[in-house]
Amino acid sequence: MILFSFWFLLIVVGCDELVSVIVLFRHGVRTPLRFHPTDPYQNISYWSAPPGELTEEGRIQVRELGKWVQQRYKNILPEQYSSRDFFIISSNFSRTRKSAEAFCSGLYSSMSSFQIQTIPISSKATRKDHIIAIGEECRKYAKLKEELLHKRLRNFNEKHAELYQYISENAGLNVTSVEGLEKLYDAFYIEDYHNLTLPDWVKNIYPHKLHDPAFMSMLLTSYTKEIKRLIHGPLLNEILIYLKSFTNESNNQDSEFLPSSYVGRKMLAISGHDSNIIGILKTLNTPNLRWLQFSNSLLFELKRKDTSELYVNLLYKNGTELKKINVGTYGFNCDLNDFEKFLKPFLITESQWKKECETSN
Repeated sequence: MILFSFWFLLIVVGCDELVSVIVLFRHGVRTPLRFHPTDPYQNISYWSAPPGELTEEGRIQVRELGKWVQQRYKNILPEQYSSRDFFIISSNFSRTRKSAEAFCSGLYSSMSSFQIQTIPISSKATRKDHIIAIGEECRKYAKLKEELLHKRLRNFNEKHAELYQYISENAGLNVTSVEGLEKLYDAFYIEDYHNLTLPDWVKNIYPHKLHDPAFMSMLLTSYTKEIKRLIHGPLLNEILIYLKSFTNESNNQDSEFLPSSYVGRKMLAISGHDSNIIGILKTLNTPNLRWLQFSNSLLFELKRKDTSELYVNLLYKNGTELKKINVGTYGFNCDLNDFEKFLKPFLITESQWKKECETSN
């Protein structure tokens, strides 16, 4: 009788309904965004695409991610595309839009390439996008970053002054702080990824000595609570609007990206950048973060209990590893209302953002 009760409990616990999923993913592998003056591989002949562009291998990476997502969520997402089931948004960079198309080709692998091209990919002009691309200038953030670099990170920069001097002498750059080091690390990472032999001076610092300063450079957009709100708050606001659309509560906030008919769709996919994923993970206080691989993703699974209560599961797909992410003290199975409560200090609407960032309407 005890054994029967145990198995019955497992079945009941496993019966929660998966309502909808948000898949936020980084684009596939690309060529380096920029090269330092002494980089031996800055000639275009070494690369299959111009700087910052998605490679064929990157396209395959994201297509495989789409196949993985298709397999995981095949019980809620039909094999054939329908605008009633699926919606995808992207920043307006070539690498993210091409990754969005590659993701769709994996997600709907039974469809022809022509049919895949008819799936609409919604995006904003980069200079008007403060949600995914973070391309619209925010004067308030610029001031906060300047203060961060010269005051709060002064000790960190002093600690790594010898490293900065070493890089300046060998890379032909004037390095005095962490700012910009993520692009240097990025170039080394991609060159190493493509089995290009790194110079001896690079081997002395990459990856071990350079990782923390380069990663700190990337964390400038999520270092403080106020910065997180300005840089990642708009995207978190969009995510919450989408999740709350499955409740009976009235929502007075309008989405900047999603059409009015998005309510009830089984999946929202977002083709974005490492900064989007790292920013959200940092907002959730996720420990032990490291350099982000290409095509990594965050999954927001919205589930419903038999009592009709909605809750959120967050999963971080890092290569082949799938890691559960806790929402602060609320844990892994986070009630949707608690999820909103946790995010509230970081949320910001379009009108608030424009006002605080002193941008023109």
